[in-house]
Amino acid sequence: MKLALSILALANFLFPQKEIYNIQFKGLNGDTIDMASYRGKKIIVAGFASGGTDLSEWRLLDSLYRKNQNKLVVIAVPLSDLVSVNSGVVPTKQMLRDSLHISFPIAAQGKGRKEQGANQQPLLHWLTNKEENGHFNTDIVEDGQLFIINEAGRLYAVLRKKSLYKKALIDRILNEKAIHP
Repeated sequence: MKLALSILALANFLFPQKEIYNIQFKGLNGDTIDMASYRGKKIIVAGFASGGTDLSEWRLLDSLYRKNQNKLVVIAVPLSDLVSVNSGVVPTKQMLRDSLHISFPIAAQGKGRKEQGANQQPLLHWLTNKEENGHFNTDIVEDGQLFIINEAGRLYAVLRKKSLYKKALIDRILNEKAIHP
C-alpha cells in the first residue's frame, strides 16, 4: 500500500492535473453544478447510458450518497454516445426525482468519448483526458462506469460498474484518507 501511495505521489508530480474545482457545467434541470462546492469531499462520477440504465444502480448510488453525504457526493452523467445493453426504462428527469427520489446531482446529457474535444461536457473532458486529470487518458465505454476523486481533488480510480456492488471496496474507498500534495 505504501508503495502504491508513493507511486501515486510521483505521478502527481510528473503529471500535474488541472484543478477540478474550477469546473462548472449544466445540470439535468438546467441549473449550474459547481465542482468548487464539493471541495473536501470524495466524489463518485457515474456515467450512464442515457437510455435503458438498470434502475437498481441508481437506487444503490442514491443510498450510498444519502448514507455518506457528509463526506461524499455522487454525480451521475447521462451519456448520449453509450449504447445500453439493458432494455430497462429510460430514466427521465421526472422518474429520477419523483419516482426514484434520486437526491444526488445529475448533469445534463454529455458524451463520454474524449474525441469530442472542446465539445465534450467540462467534467467529462476532465475525467477522460490525462492532460486535465493528471492520471488517466480514457473513454467512458461502459454503462455505470465510475470515476473516483478523493478529497484533495485527485482522480485516483476508474472502476467498472460491477465494483459498485462490492461493499468492501466501496467502504475502503470512502474511508481512505487522501494524501494532500
